[in-house]
Amino acid sequence: LRLAGFLGTAAGTAEEQAKNFQWGLRRNSGNGRDQRNRGQQSNRSVNY
Repeated sequence: LRLAGFLGTAAGTAEEQAKNFQWGLRRNSGNGRDQRNRGQQSNRSVNY
């Protein structure tokens, strides 16, 4: 989570972060439940 947050802030705009995050999920896909949980955690950190 910390690494993803760091990469997200380095990515630039919220739109770019979302694209990079979704690409990362596809590349490192686990089961669907893990992907949804990661998405929820990412959204919480972006909303600060």
